[in-house]
Amino acid sequence: MEKLDHKEELDLILRAKNRDQVAFEELCKQYTALLVGSANKFYRSYKDKALLEDFIQEARIAFNNAILHYGEVLEGKKRAPFCAYAEVSVNNRLKSFCRKLSSKKNANCEIVSPVIEDYIQDTVVYRELLNLAENTLSPYEKRILQLKADGLSVNEIAKIVGKSEKSVNNAMYRVRSKIRDTIK
Repeated sequence: MEKLDHKEELDLILRAKNRDQVAFEELCKQYTALLVGSANKFYRSYKDKALLEDFIQEARIAFNNAILHYGEVLEGKKRAPFCAYAEVSVNNRLKSFCRKLSSKKNANCEIVSPVIEDYIQDTVVYRELLNLAENTLSPYEKRILQLKADGLSVNEIAKIVGKSEKSVNNAMYRVRSKIRDTIK
């Protein structure tokens, strides 16, 4: 497969951000080595707890999130190359997935679906909270909650917004307080 030039890649990213499935699949083809290679690297240590397909699916989810957030990452700063951003996103997600597989909750579980169900439930809850408190949150707080709704960890969010984990945790605390006040 012929490697895309920078302009073609940015065009595909923009189309994929706008939910163009063909563009997303083309980007996946271009980054197959990254997705499968990263998934396989983590799978080797956890093959007794999950299938390779589960790791590849997690890698694709992270890749999709990388596409959706690329360009927003370093607003006002020089943009990192997409390949580097995607690699960090995929590896961070796979590390999180491995931590979940290693947790006591999943110690005797061969099926990975509870992890995925937890992820979906958390994502839905954060999206509902974002809708509920839309008018009371600052732009930074909305951004943090949106990234949390996309399933990212505090560490991943801190890297994306260029702030410390403490700053992200403080923002999440403020968000919770404002949501509590909104509900009352």
